[in-house]
Amino acid sequence: MNSKIKYQESNNSLLVEIKPDPKPIVKFGMLFFYVMPFAIFIILAFVIISQNRNLIDDKNLLPLGMIIGSGILVYIFLRKIYEKEIMIVDNENLTLLKRFLFDRKKSQLNKKEIKDLKYVGREEFTDHPLDTKGFDYLGLGTGEKEVQWFIESGNLTFNYKGSIFRFGKNIWEEEGNELIEKLKKYGCQQGV
Repeated sequence: MNSKIKYQESNNSLLVEIKPDPKPIVKFGMLFFYVMPFAIFIILAFVIISQNRNLIDDKNLLPLGMIIGSGILVYIFLRKIYEKEIMIVDNENLTLLKRFLFDRKKSQLNKKEIKDLKYVGREEFTDHPLDTKGFDYLGLGTGEKEVQWFIESGNLTFNYKGSIFRFGKNIWEEEGNELIEKLKKYGCQQGV
């Protein structure tokens, strides 16, 4: 999977959108193996609840829990697949946004405090203990790689007041270096 990067430059500001662009087979795999089972749990829970007349009943607590828990897990998986990153650079700040549907995480950072902006590539994770280096008969190595892809933070990093920020999930090195050059052009990493 990789991402599409879109730049929009105006007077003294830069808007960068990093939108995930998963391959169709990755979308199918994620939806079929992670979203579909939880959607089935939600449907089954609704069927169980509809058979009981009283909504607030001891028999309905488990199905209600299944509906709520499965709904949360479906939302988390879909967010990890389709979450969009937005960077806005203006005269004073670098604003990092992560958006998915109604959810929005925002970090506003002073450009002058950004240090050590660089491309670091994918995060290093340990392999599954039962993974084989040849053909993966049981799919344990493949499943582990999918989980690692879910929990990755990004391929670009910088230091801001002692904290490490990662962004730019699933972008190639050439695109990452181009993005770094644009961010430097607009005044990020002045403290180096």
